[in-house]
Amino acid sequence: MDRLTSLHYRVTMDFQNILVILASFVALLLITWQLVDYLCPWLKYDIQYLKIGAKAVLLIRKASKMKPTFTIIDKLIDQAKDNARKPFIYYEDEVWSYQRLNEYSNQAARVMYNAGIRMNKTVALLMNSRPEFVGLWFGIGKTGGATAFINYNIRGNSLMHCLKVSECKAIVVSNDPELMKAIEDIADFIKTDEIQLYVLGDLKDEVKFDYEPLNQLLAEQSQTESPLEWRKDLTVKSDFCYVYTSGTTGLPKAAAMKHGRILLASQIILCGGVRHDDIVYSPLPLYHVSSGIMGMLEVLSIGATVVVRKKFSASHFWEECRKYNATFVQYIGETIRYVCDQPPHPDDKNHCVRAIMGNGLRPAVWRKFLDRFGKDIKVVEIYGATEGNTAFFNLDDNFGSVGSFSPLMKAMGLVSLVKYDQENEEIFRDANGRCVPVPYGIPGLMICKITSSTEFHGYLGNKKQTESKILRNVFKDGDSYYNSGDLLRRERDYHMYFVDRVGDTFRWKGENISTNEVADAMGNAPGIKEANVYGVEIPGNEGRAGMAVVLLEKNTELDCIEVYKHVCASLASYARPLFVRIKEELEVTGTFKQKKVKLVKEGCSPENMAGDPIYFMNHKEKCYSLLTKEAYHDILNNTIRM
Repeated sequence: MDRLTSLHYRVTMDFQNILVILASFVALLLITWQLVDYLCPWLKYDIQYLKIGAKAVLLIRKASKMKPTFTIIDKLIDQAKDNARKPFIYYEDEVWSYQRLNEYSNQAARVMYNAGIRMNKTVALLMNSRPEFVGLWFGIGKTGGATAFINYNIRGNSLMHCLKVSECKAIVVSNDPELMKAIEDIADFIKTDEIQLYVLGDLKDEVKFDYEPLNQLLAEQSQTESPLEWRKDLTVKSDFCYVYTSGTTGLPKAAAMKHGRILLASQIILCGGVRHDDIVYSPLPLYHVSSGIMGMLEVLSIGATVVVRKKFSASHFWEECRKYNATFVQYIGETIRYVCDQPPHPDDKNHCVRAIMGNGLRPAVWRKFLDRFGKDIKVVEIYGATEGNTAFFNLDDNFGSVGSFSPLMKAMGLVSLVKYDQENEEIFRDANGRCVPVPYGIPGLMICKITSSTEFHGYLGNKKQTESKILRNVFKDGDSYYNSGDLLRRERDYHMYFVDRVGDTFRWKGENISTNEVADAMGNAPGIKEANVYGVEIPGNEGRAGMAVVLLEKNTELDCIEVYKHVCASLASYARPLFVRIKEELEVTGTFKQKKVKLVKEGCSPENMAGDPIYFMNHKEKCYSLLTKEAYHDILNNTIRM
């Protein structure tokens, strides 16, 4: 009995000792983790980011080995089986389930296949945001073809340029009166290039061009799954769509979105925290990468629901968030500012939104948004470019930051901030020809290493423009980096902050504006000999407003009405110069580049014009009007809206 008691005692003590050891080990782990979290608060976010990134890379490698290659199209097909009745897209009073969207894409695929769309063939979509846009995009993909996302604001030469670059064999245009007019203006080009034109929806008025009624053709097609044979030759390097971006060469450039990159993006964007049960309110245009690529793909990849709107409306923003019970919102900085500018409402905090995600949100607007609409709303500010090969996510709610450039991220060597000479607009290189990293707190040009996992696909049909974005022999012989064209700043806490664009673009109304494209349009305006275009800050506004310094023809005065008409007819609304400054001479550098740094610093205040007349775009009077001190004061107070 004593032996049993002794054995029981020893077993009990051994068990207690084991428990003590385990408890001590767990406590040590917790203390260690808390210490690491205190010393390296960025680590948990790096782990989250790297975990998703690794998963995405493995998915692409697995997809590329499958025959035929697994693509995002297969993801739609899978979701249509697994979540057949679940709402995929809310649009006005319509509900498009995953099954309905997939069936529509099958009908679209058959129409396009019958029209000759195959691998390496492109269809352009000139449409407002609506579910059919997504259905046509995936339907075109099911033929093996690619889709060109056309900005529905562009007109004339810019529109023809985008169509030419894509080498599209067909165009689908929705039956919006403004888009019908845009097509009428280039009808001869469409006919000459033998591009098949389809109109989505019924037309109330007669048009001056030949077209195929798409709705009728779709109704005649089967909704059953399109043959896999049509896309059996797709690979991760095949083009799925083209998204246009402004640059330094004037007209828009088509960034190629490969199937592999689309798969990668569909996973990486999940860093933002979208969940299966989320309803994502995405009122941005689908031709834009923010909504069409990031928004749509994150929702599709995780089986969530998205709200699509024809055009953004600040006055209907919260009304629709409540209507659809939205839990997640996509934004660009301007949209949040517009929302904050709306009159206060008793229901400002009566909503289900738990998080917003986007880019370009200024800290002041960020705070104003949270103070007014709910401090517990998570803000995920991101950084990326349409054609870029990296992205940052602000996952720790640090005001104004676009993400963390932690020691771990730096050690990976994929991203660097290097010294940039803003006065001469060139990258600084040392005596050995190498780029020089900038220290903490100093703005530097962000460059991103090009590897097999971070490829830069460039621009469709323009090797020169693609090459111009690649830096070679940056830190050692043979390396290559993507030039983002953006200045960012890294602080000692490792947070990154966007500073500005470099070169010949600026951002206004959520769009990148090409100064050369605007200058070309201004140079063709009545009485204007030459123009120098750049962006200027208007206090209280996000981004930079377009300003043109112009040299007039000899013995000519500015024709305020005709120039206004010309600008409105030639440029998208967001690209039109809001200010025109008259000078007798335009300064140039030794290599005959127009000088802009001094002009940008002088801004748009009439007090800084050194006697030069300056005019503002007066929408009310439909002309350019002289900018007086009083008018400038009214602009700052939003009495005159720009």
